[in-house]
This record gives sequence, structure tokens and C-alpha cells, in this order.
Amino acid sequence: MSAMGLAGLLRSAELSSSELVRACLDRIDAVNPGLNAIVTLAAERALADAARLDAMAARGEFAGPLPWPAG
Repeated sequence: MSAMGLAGLLRSAELSSSELVRACLDRIDAVNPGLNAIVTLAAERALADAARLDAMAARGEFAGPLPWPAG
């Protein structure tokens, strides 16, 4: 799915940021051992950022067309 398609799912609450990050992390776990493409994985930070975005979305606030935490 495209980034814009995922952003639409996030805005409509059909998908949470946390669910999306977990799915991406699961995919990285599945394929990275063979690819060795990820040098440093900041999974905990990604999950924390996703939780902040989910809290913003619950208040009806969005970080932009492609949600990204500020700061």
C-alpha cells in the first residue's frame, strides 16, 4: 500500500500508528536477517512516536498528510 493510502487509513482510524509500526517491525524482523539492510533499528523510539501520534489522533489532531511526531 502507498504511504498516502496508509495515511488515509490512519486518519479514518481504520489503522492506528502503533499497529502500523508493529507491522513494519514484524516485517523487518522477517526479512532483514537475509537482507542485512537495517544497521540500527530504533524500535522503541518508533513505538513511542506511534503512541504519541495515536494520542494526537484521539484528540482529532494530525501531524500532517503523512503523520510524523514533532520534536
